[in-house]
Amino acid sequence: MASYERQCVICNKPFTATAARAKYCSVKCRAIGADKARKEWEANSNYKEKQRQKMRDRRSEEIAELKRIREEEWETREAKENKEYEARKKRERAEMKRKAKAGDREAKMYIAEEEGDLLEYWRLFKEDFLENENKSKYKVLYIVGGIDIYEDDFEYLVVEQIEKSGNYPSIIRKTEQKKNV
Repeated sequence: MASYERQCVICNKPFTATAARAKYCSVKCRAIGADKARKEWEANSNYKEKQRQKMRDRRSEEIAELKRIREEEWETREAKENKEYEARKKRERAEMKRKAKAGDREAKMYIAEEEGDLLEYWRLFKEDFLENENKSKYKVLYIVGGIDIYEDDFEYLVVEQIEKSGNYPSIIRKTEQKKNV
């Protein structure tokens, strides 16, 4: 086996090596040399900044993935809630149609409003108000958008006002006790 006379690159001691490319005299000097080489490589290669950027990128990807998962869950939940809402509305509408068929005025008003039949809605509203007022011991002044509910063409005037303004009119209600005669 060949032997080579060398000088240690760390401590500068002469040593006899068995390998042609040996640089260190001992395990301790080899560890110091490896550490020195590693530090030199890190300084020259911008290694730490590359590692930091790699971690930033990884965190950004993880955050994006969590966001995507949350959005999917939200969309799924929203779709489920919308489906439940639609089913509930459908049941409610069917129940209201059944009640309207049986003569329930409030159900008829609900159906008229759902179908966009404003004239029928306000006609039923006036009819319901007048019937309830006759049963009550109070006199009620009811003005919808400046139109008194006791006017003969009340529902036509209210619908006309809604069509002109595009908004539902304000409602003023004032209650007084009826005088005994």
